Amino acid sequence: MTVTQSRYDRETVVLGGVRTRCLRAPGRSPTVVLLHGFTDSADTWRPLLRELADRGLRAAAVDLPHFGAADRPISDTVLGGYDSFAAAAIDYFDSGDGVVLVGNSVGGLVALRASQDPRPGIRAVVAIGPAGLHTPQWLRTLSRATPLLALLSRAPVPSVTSFGPLLPAVWAALFSLAVARGRLTPATKDHYASHIHTGDVKRVLALGLRTITELIDPAVVDPARFAVPVTLIWGRHDWICPPTGAKTVLDIRRADVDVDVVIYPDAGHCTQLERPADIAVRITTLIADTAHGRTTALEG
Repeated sequence: MTVTQSRYDRETVVLGGVRTRCLRAPGRSPTVVLLHGFTDSADTWRPLLRELADRGLRAAAVDLPHFGAADRPISDTVLGGYDSFAAAAIDYFDSGDGVVLVGNSVGGLVALRASQDPRPGIRAVVAIGPAGLHTPQWLRTLSRATPLLALLSRAPVPSVTSFGPLLPAVWAALFSLAVARGRLTPATKDHYASHIHTGDVKRVLALGLRTITELIDPAVVDPARFAVPVTLIWGRHDWICPPTGAKTVLDIRRADVDVDVVIYPDAGHCTQLERPADIAVRITTLIADTAHGRTTALEG
């Protein structure tokens, strides 16, 4: 079933002082709030928005600061700025019975960090390929190369306009290979490429360097502080934020907090793009689930 324009709206909202774009699907509460990953946008959630709307669930996907159509605010730390943005989003979309906070990659990390705060607005968290739970070798290597990368970020580079339409298309193709083994639809790649603008290469590189420094901090997230039910979803082929992070959570999580781990053997980093129907079912079940003390490790 295709969600029509009347059920799938685009609007501009201000969250924590950040002006951003929001894609919304109306339905029954609680609102499912969707946070994307680094270099991505709210468009990554379009397939899942459709699935949630088909199930009558209210959902809202927002562009994180610095990406999509969002403002590019100055903050002391990247993740600290995202924490404040997420807190404002929770308050904005909570209609009285909490929100289900869903995030992918860095957005998944932001959602997990929010779950450490026992604020009443968070009903549950779903983190898809979350960053921060395990530092893969590629990230360690980049962290050691940050001085060189910092020099590159300040060096003159040709602008996007010098390449015409080529750079956005190439960027989108690389994104597809990285997150979904090249299996993204043309529409998804077009949405991703639509947010590539002049100067983005240097800007994103500089922002990435700051983010890497924060991601490798062992204290970036503490599963022992999770205070709400958490569902962790990975694709077995996720090399960006590998499912090795599941062990970290299961080893030190609180015994009185529900934690479910789901691993899809045929998926990559952005499972919301490869298995949106399955994830919608899990979110629907999570909303209705009143069981406590369950911890499962499942193959999708």
